[in-house]
Amino acid sequence: MARISRQAMCEAMRPFVGSAICDNTDFCTRLTDVLMNYAPYRDTLEDVLRQLESAIFNSLYELLGEGMKLRLDDGTVCRIRLSQLPQLADEALCVMFEGMEPYSRSYTIIKDYSLHAMSLSAMRILYTKFAGMQTEEEKRYLENVIRENFPEERYRSWLRPSL
Repeated sequence: MARISRQAMCEAMRPFVGSAICDNTDFCTRLTDVLMNYAPYRDTLEDVLRQLESAIFNSLYELLGEGMKLRLDDGTVCRIRLSQLPQLADEALCVMFEGMEPYSRSYTIIKDYSLHAMSLSAMRILYTKFAGMQTEEEKRYLENVIRENFPEERYRSWLRPSL
């Protein structure tokens, strides 16, 4: 259904967990495996999101121990908190969305999920990769939903400025 690579997962996770974890452990491979096992006839995207959250927590706990502290590429030491798991899982799920061909079936799956689950990553893919499948009115609606529900730093680089 989608092209998913470990490299793409590393690129998605690197800002959140750093290059040391992405490049020198099996962290990204584990997340990629979760996505590769997705079967739409068997799994919902919510199921996959829960599996990703579990894989992220278990992998990082094994690698980092109870403190869950890691060093990002800019040298900042941070602690991964349980409250961050949904965002990390959403970013990982985005790797699958990014690998989907821009067909109407993929568009429908992502659109339904994005609004049902309030997934910023899914909304980003709709806005960027599937922009041609939406009317201007739909794009403005999506922009408004994003601006009203997410901090600007999470969408500033890809969402057009408000008028």
